[in-house]
Amino acid sequence: MVKEKPLPTDVISLAQTLIRIPSPSGGEAGMARFVSRFFREADFDCVIDAANTVVAWHTFGPGPIVLFDGHIDIVSADAARWRTSPYGGTVEVGRFHGRGASDMNGAFAAMMVAAPTLVREVCCGQRGLAGTLVVTGTSWEKVTQDMRSVAPLWSWRIGVCVLPLSSLARPRI
Repeated sequence: MVKEKPLPTDVISLAQTLIRIPSPSGGEAGMARFVSRFFREADFDCVIDAANTVVAWHTFGPGPIVLFDGHIDIVSADAARWRTSPYGGTVEVGRFHGRGASDMNGAFAAMMVAAPTLVREVCCGQRGLAGTLVVTGTSWEKVTQDMRSVAPLWSWRIGVCVLPLSSLARPRI
């Protein structure tokens, strides 16, 4: 069996990795598998639905649900129209370059790094908070903005939902 390469654990490297995985709407399977692997290795439960939406969660006792919600699809890129590779994930003069860098691979990478850190440092640490932390990476957002893929979450009593406004800002490093 071939040993898989270790996963990045810092936001910048993880964002670059996400940018390098083409995931146009309807073609998110590779991204979904990567995100699922990341969360499983961080001791989260994880499912991928038929539409390639990823739902990862870690329960650390009875309590409220905190939901980090983002999307894992991007708009297709015509490489001929790019100065750098749309799937290169390069950093130049403090800015990410690549398809989905600001909407939303950069923000989703931050959520992916934050979730296990919150569980480890805050929830299971000295503060001993209880509840469930959920991260969703929805698919087909760029085409349909259809929420059926996360319909199972509607029955959950979500206490806090974090929705990054990634398309409003240009990420700076």
